[in-house]
Amino acid sequence: MAVKLLRNAFSLGGSVPAIYYASYLIVSVLVACLVYRAYVCMVERRPVTEFPQGPGALRELGIGVFIGAALVAATVGIMWLLGYYRVTQANAWTVAFVLLANDGAGAFVEEIILRGIVFRITEERLGTWLALALSALLFALLHLASPAATVTSAILAGLEGGILLSAAYVLTRRLWLPVGIHFAWDFLQDVLVSANGLVRPNLTGPSLLSGGDSGIEGSILALLLCLMISAYLILLARQIGHIVQPSWRAARERDPVLPFDGRSKQAPIFILARRKATLPPRAPRARGAARALPARPPRVASHPPARPSGSCTGREPSLPAAPPPRPPSRASPWVSLAPLWRSLPARRTGGTAVRRA
Repeated sequence: MAVKLLRNAFSLGGSVPAIYYASYLIVSVLVACLVYRAYVCMVERRPVTEFPQGPGALRELGIGVFIGAALVAATVGIMWLLGYYRVTQANAWTVAFVLLANDGAGAFVEEIILRGIVFRITEERLGTWLALALSALLFALLHLASPAATVTSAILAGLEGGILLSAAYVLTRRLWLPVGIHFAWDFLQDVLVSANGLVRPNLTGPSLLSGGDSGIEGSILALLLCLMISAYLILLARQIGHIVQPSWRAARERDPVLPFDGRSKQAPIFILARRKATLPPRAPRARGAARALPARPPRVASHPPARPSGSCTGREPSLPAAPPPRPPSRASPWVSLAPLWRSLPARRTGGTAVRRA
């Protein structure tokens, strides 16, 4: 909207179209980046890590542009060698400004929405593999709305772009690499294959190889090349540990379910069911028979250990522990009365000393 107002006020699209399309590209990128940063800071309440600044961002963007351009060049080169691609006419070079602005802004905005928001949030819940499948499905549905698209070309485009661009994001966890691949793919395809590009080609041969009216996105050659690069990127991401597990599997690995030990007050139903499944089967008991209780172990009286006679800590030595009481003797009770009997005074009766009873 801002660019259209500038165009109407200053007529930037008339004599100097390069300024208009450059302004359109810059304004689109800045607005999309500011809106995404505001969403992440205000809604998700976290720092933005998908758009790092510095030389690393330029390097990833350049690598993405190289990968996208190499894929388009390889597909067109194979079709040219097979005789399915011929250039019939060249258009004005100023078309490049239009393609550069439209494809650059479109690639940036689409990657923010599809990879920065949709794929990232889906991956956090469902994991990387299901998120890749949903990304391919969404990309196919978006390409199905094109005027010259068919069901076959939409499926091929979904497998090519949906998996390749998502794999690039999984590898780096940033958006510069998928933005570069997306921009180079769209730009070179419009330049070399589109009727409104720098050249006007003539595509012949089977539609599965040439793509027909859908362009090289509907070609099986482009599908094979994109799947090869996607598999390589996913393999690198797996080696560095960027594959995300589903949320339920990650929670199970973080908090494993242990058998119920009987000490907690409440036990979830699934824990009790799992404990019941792990218990051995009980032997059948006859009807009316008494239930056998487990035998209790014998109680053993334990005496406290004797204190040491001395201490090395500077305290007074403690007295030795008293020995345990001796058990009563089994001898006759008259033996114990013998000393008392001897202590009584003697009484004389008829010249005979008799002790008092």
